[in-house]
Amino acid sequence: MRQHRAARRKPSTSMVAALFVVMACLLVLGINGWRSISARQQQLAETKTSASNLARAVSQHANDTLRVADTTLISIVQQVEADGLDADRSQSMHQFLMRLTQEIPLLDKLTIMDSQGRWLVNSQQ
Repeated sequence: MRQHRAARRKPSTSMVAALFVVMACLLVLGINGWRSISARQQQLAETKTSASNLARAVSQHANDTLRVADTTLISIVQQVEADGLDADRSQSMHQFLMRLTQEIPLLDKLTIMDSQGRWLVNSQQ
């Protein structure tokens, strides 16, 4: 019976304190790990939203740029078809091209060329 009592001996106070410290450390590590994972998931979600917004903005900008180029080309073609490009009309076409480049910041320079690639008129002064 004495051997049985010796086997069922109460744990020492230092052992209980050490176990408590280990459990507290594990709990703190677990909470910190959970917070880190949660913050990472939130950051990933925000990054995904930002990337999506950026892609949408770039796409819209590209569409707008192409629309401006399309409208400008149609306008130039209509002007050339209506007035022609003979020597008398080249100055008015030059003024028209200059006005377009001044009004549309996306345009740097406009040039009209003939079928052989020779410059007929441009928007430069």
